[in-house]
Amino acid sequence: MHAFLVKKKCRICLKELKLGKIYCSKECYWQKSPKFKTNCKQCLKEFWTYPSFIKANEGFLCSKKCKYKWISENYRGERSKAGFKNASINKSCKWCNKEFTTFKSHNKIFCIKDCYYEWFRQNNIGKNAPAWIDGSSFLPYGVEFTRKLKREIKERDNYTCQNCGIREKLSIHHINYDKNDNSKENLITYCMICNVKDIKLNKHKYE
Repeated sequence: MHAFLVKKKCRICLKELKLGKIYCSKECYWQKSPKFKTNCKQCLKEFWTYPSFIKANEGFLCSKKCKYKWISENYRGERSKAGFKNASINKSCKWCNKEFTTFKSHNKIFCIKDCYYEWFRQNNIGKNAPAWIDGSSFLPYGVEFTRKLKREIKERDNYTCQNCGIREKLSIHHINYDKNDNSKENLITYCMICNVKDIKLNKHKYE
């Protein structure tokens, strides 16, 4: 009879086993296992762990919940394992002047998002907006600038942005930046992104 067909017995209770088994039950396995009971350093609850975990300084917490709580209480700021000394800094919010704490690497200037939104509404609308060009965006286009003309320009340019080559979110751009000059030679198909970039780059031509 081949060796792999010989029935084995449980190492603890000597009960006959199915092929490939070593222990008949979990109870027998625990008796032979190096696992042992200890108390969680965070919640003091008793749990099972391995000697190798303790040796690696990892098996003294019973769950992930206790692990995260332990880290938050014992490895922050100067006590961090990463050695971040004086990593936090106190700043004054640019909008409400309230003092808040943040990391030096974050470059935060607002304490909360609501302060940023309020500051943005007050400082980046109309003449205060970075893309403001003397109100020219509010000036009307010439009467010749119709949907039919736009469609003809897009068809001529094969519905493709003539700057970056994409075929999505297309718009018609005036080459000489004059909204009243709607001759086909002065019109070109741009995507919305390239159109905005071109306007910002040549802002001085509007002034």
